[in-house]
Amino acid sequence: MDTTKRKEMNLVFQTIRQTAKFLDIPEHLLRSLVARGVCPGVYSGNRFLVHVEALREYLDAESRQVKEVQA
Repeated sequence: MDTTKRKEMNLVFQTIRQTAKFLDIPEHLLRSLVARGVCPGVYSGNRFLVHVEALREYLDAESRQVKEVQA
């Protein structure tokens, strides 16, 4: 497997801390989304791995929904 493909695969699932840093959002926000069961991802042992692109899409959809309600 080439290096580019491996990097792409590593960006799909990241730890909560890595995801917070990558998306520049509070780690506490991610942990609360995981606790509520709405953060897309999987558990690997006792560690939750966030599906970064799915989370980005979820946050985008939520922000659009809030704007529509306010309008």
